[in-house]
Amino acid sequence: MKATRILALAAHALVAAASAAAESITLDGITFSDALGGIVLVGGWGRGTPEDPFVVVEIITDDGPGILTIRGLDSGFGNRIASHHLAGFALTKIVCNGTGRDWLSFDLELRERLRDYSPYEDGLSFGQGSIAGRPFLSDTFRYADEISEPFDKVSFSGGKVPPGGTVAFTVVITDSTPRPVFYLLQKREKPVAERRDRPASALEPENHDRHRFRRRPAPHRQLPGGRPFPGAPGAFPGQGPRLL
Repeated sequence: MKATRILALAAHALVAAASAAAESITLDGITFSDALGGIVLVGGWGRGTPEDPFVVVEIITDDGPGILTIRGLDSGFGNRIASHHLAGFALTKIVCNGTGRDWLSFDLELRERLRDYSPYEDGLSFGQGSIAGRPFLSDTFRYADEISEPFDKVSFSGGKVPPGGTVAFTVVITDSTPRPVFYLLQKREKPVAERRDRPASALEPENHDRHRFRRRPAPHRQLPGGRPFPGAPGAFPGQGPRLL
């Protein structure tokens, strides 16, 4: 049975039985937590290097932002992606759609303070100013749009994840002035018919220079080191999630 099918079945079971208790998982010194809601952690593995990224498996359970709290990224952890930043790691997210809506895009946004955007000065980014981890990957979405100002976001688009479906992404996260905790917000775009009053955004062509926008293709079906995404033949030989 393919990994995506296994994850979809797990999603239905977990969404039905999920309790209010938060879960966390620690991988080689980095702790991921679903304490702020919107997601249910299933498990993970890896070391955070480009060849063996941290892999975090989760289910998004409602239409609001899914917030992943991350702790442990500091100078003692070091930089595992060989960029110029003080600390950093490679991250693959495997996400199951536990909502009742299609996802037509998927945004990942970093914040040091939950209520504030992450500016250039805070040092937290998706490897800003480096080629490490590029191009960012997805097994479903065709494009990865990077926005480094006035916030740090990668927006994946050009695909669809139906309810019960699973999607995977690989990015890098770095910090030049690490703090004890930061947040990864995950937002999904509603179908166009439900966005008639959508304001102009940093994703539009006329704003590219002002917002340091960069669009790249998001290659499908391959992880760093040439390994296929879950669901492809031979995905993660000999490895599996540390289930919670």
